[in-house]
Amino acid sequence: MKRRIFLSLSSITALALVTGCEAKENRNIQSLNTKLPIPQLLKPTLRDGVNHYDLNVQEAQHTFFEGIKTDTYAINSSYLGPTLLMQDGDK
Repeated sequence: MKRRIFLSLSSITALALVTGCEAKENRNIQSLNTKLPIPQLLKPTLRDGVNHYDLNVQEAQHTFFEGIKTDTYAINSSYLGPTLLMQDGDK
């Protein structure tokens, strides 16, 4: 490959990356204003010395952006799942 072709392709690639990154960055700023829900803290039920968590895995829909519903899989909610409280040595 000749140096002139290499420099031309490198310049075009750099320009495309800078332009593309700038546009993507502006879109991401808008999405940062949307707060994600914090999953609830789920405490276990003690049965026969063993901690049990009641978890319901389900298909759901969640609205991450206004007016747009997204299909999700979730545990006990429409998005993600609960936070499980455990300690080292728990059964």
